[in-house]
Amino acid sequence: FIKNEELCIYDFNQGRVLFFAPSGRYLRTEKTVKNSDVECVPQLIRPYGKNKYIAKNSFNGTPEYVTPALSLLDEKYTITQTLEGHSLHTGFLLFDFMNCDDNGGFITYWEALSDTIYAVVNDSMVQPKYLVNFGEYAIPAVERLNKDVYDLIDYVNKPENQKLATLIRYVYEEENYLYFVFSCEDSVRLTLYNKETHNTTTYILPAEVNGGKYRLASFLKVDKDKLIMALEDCENIENNQSLFIINKKELCEKSCFK
Repeated sequence: FIKNEELCIYDFNQGRVLFFAPSGRYLRTEKTVKNSDVECVPQLIRPYGKNKYIAKNSFNGTPEYVTPALSLLDEKYTITQTLEGHSLHTGFLLFDFMNCDDNGGFITYWEALSDTIYAVVNDSMVQPKYLVNFGEYAIPAVERLNKDVYDLIDYVNKPENQKLATLIRYVYEEENYLYFVFSCEDSVRLTLYNKETHNTTTYILPAEVNGGKYRLASFLKVDKDKLIMALEDCENIENNQSLFIINKKELCEKSCFK
């Protein structure tokens, strides 16, 4: 994550946060709570407000122990509170598990192959906020019964199920819009939901840009006036990733691509 214009890497195994300048120069290391000292271990950390962090916890793996999905941490990375309302059922991990603005105004949380987008309420609860209705492209409800995320991955990867809409990711919420990305029919779709009009617009992200073939990499940022995505070169994965930039105002007012 980025905080105070520094690049921060949380080393889960060593219990530390490494700080770097934007140039890549190493600055310092800060110790976190040792994994052996607490039952609930932060697996991924994001800044939350000025001197706090919010973390996705590590799945304990034992059926008799309920692992809360999220926790709040102080400036020394010590858990001050686990959030009620939602628990982890598997250890499956999405690195883009959550987004929150600098002031903690909008905090959205999501999980792999789930149609539900959650929100943190009053720094104490994790509650469902949006249910994404994919209609005929949704994973059938009967298939979700008694299947964990690993079984669902096997199911959606079958050739006959490639048309299904899956993997909601990169969820950003603003005052007027909700943005997210999902996969469908072997393409990546960008969705804008207008909270005032309740209209939903979906765009197919281009697979080819300037003659090159690309796929969406693990990064999307909704900025003040633009959307920025990282794209991998499909023909040479060793190439540096490219940035695909969309004018957000044009995107909200009219279709800027099909």
